[in-house]
Amino acid sequence: MNKNYTCYCGLYCENCAVKVKVEPAARVLYGEMKAAGFDDVISFIPGGDGFWPFLKGMAEDGMCISCRDGGGNPACAIRICAKEKGVEMCALCGAYPCDKLTDMLKRLPVLERDNELLRVKGWEAWAALQDERRRSGYTFGETEIESRCGILCGECDYREKMNCGGCVHIDKPFWGDSCPVKDCCEEKKLDHCGLCPEFPCDLLNKFAYDKEQGDDGKRIEQCKKWAAK
Repeated sequence: MNKNYTCYCGLYCENCAVKVKVEPAARVLYGEMKAAGFDDVISFIPGGDGFWPFLKGMAEDGMCISCRDGGGNPACAIRICAKEKGVEMCALCGAYPCDKLTDMLKRLPVLERDNELLRVKGWEAWAALQDERRRSGYTFGETEIESRCGILCGECDYREKMNCGGCVHIDKPFWGDSCPVKDCCEEKKLDHCGLCPEFPCDLLNKFAYDKEQGDDGKRIEQCKKWAAK
């Protein structure tokens, strides 16, 4: 993880859709258009004189630098406040969470969980999560499905203890050869159980209310939230 790409609010720039998807797409588009000779005809296309240098710049230099280097909204109240207080991240501020973050935390629930991870377990755990997401192609703002059954992997102690990447990103669980809930969901080509017409089924209820490993139905409620998005 490159610490310079950490935003004060808790986002990580290298997991932004601009970095993960838009900039690579811009490089491909620019390369194809350049190879097709658009350099010579772009001025004849309405808006081409403005579009071409924009696309070229995005392809060659990237679209955005981190907020620590001056990228983003210069009037961002979160950044201004953090810099004035001299805190590395809002999550490490004594006033966290404050009203400056309210709208953002509502818009990106994953941010609240990430910030709590940083507060409780520190930089190493937070960085490991961001690196894992980057490897999987995750981007902030996507539907935040962390598991098939509704478990929030970011809150699970086994993530670090067992080096578990979460069932969405692994072939089999650390605790056995297969998970029947994961297998069922993926056979039906569903992102999570909440999208199944049989939800909540007997199998999911069995896991959710298991005396030793269950969560009293918390995962079922989470699936409902994902399905409502």
